[in-house]
Amino acid sequence: MLKNKVLTDAIPLLFLIFLEFILPNFTKHKNPFTRKYFVEDLLFLIVNMALGAVLAIFLIKFIYFGRQEWGILRGFSFIRKMPWGWQFALAFVFRDFAAYWMHRYSHCNHFWKFHIAHHESDYLDVAMAFRVHPVNFLLNGSRVPLLILVGFDISVIPILGIIQYVHNLLVHANIKLDFGIFNYIFISPALHRIHHATESKYHHKNYGVYFSIWDQMFGTFINEKNLALEMGIEGHERKNFILTNLIPFFPKYFAKKNALSSSVSNKKAS
Repeated sequence: MLKNKVLTDAIPLLFLIFLEFILPNFTKHKNPFTRKYFVEDLLFLIVNMALGAVLAIFLIKFIYFGRQEWGILRGFSFIRKMPWGWQFALAFVFRDFAAYWMHRYSHCNHFWKFHIAHHESDYLDVAMAFRVHPVNFLLNGSRVPLLILVGFDISVIPILGIIQYVHNLLVHANIKLDFGIFNYIFISPALHRIHHATESKYHHKNYGVYFSIWDQMFGTFINEKNLALEMGIEGHERKNFILTNLIPFFPKYFAKKNALSSSVSNKKAS
């Protein structure tokens, strides 16, 4: 089982890294192994993998006891009675709809202070896809128990997880890839690149994960072509791995600390 997991994770990752070398969108970042912050992005991956493993064990036990021992968490009977294929298709769409709104709200108020870690990079590649604050990771993971509570068979979850993993790598990959007319159905790397652009007007566009249909329905879709985009957040000072994870919990403390540091620096300069 572990061997299969390693293979399903490694094969698409290595294939997309290969494509980044031969079809880079940003030529200055075509080698993710040598660019700045590569190790830091891997730290996010390690932390979130460990967190995900613990949560998966807890969730599996909770589901087992909930459904088998306590007789709860069974969801809607009409979903449970569906053929597996229909369950999978409905779960795929339902999960993506939930993901759209969760992603959209992650750009608002208190959620943005966690999601900002994912947007502060001035590059986009497969390694950067792992750059997600643990709290943001947990919020994204909450879609899994939501599917179970609704009543979907637990066997659809691993397959949905593999699809999400591969697609997440794809849309963040530093490759020249546009889906053309299919951009109006699916989120492509080109569409997601617009979402990560420096200009704030693009931050609130293309929230979709798989389908761009939700963006079109709710007025957040943009499909501009041949844009010379810079990635990141204009005027944002990037912090190290530890501070990036701590600042959202203690914003006032770090704001005060930065103000004091700036004051001392100004006095020295004068």
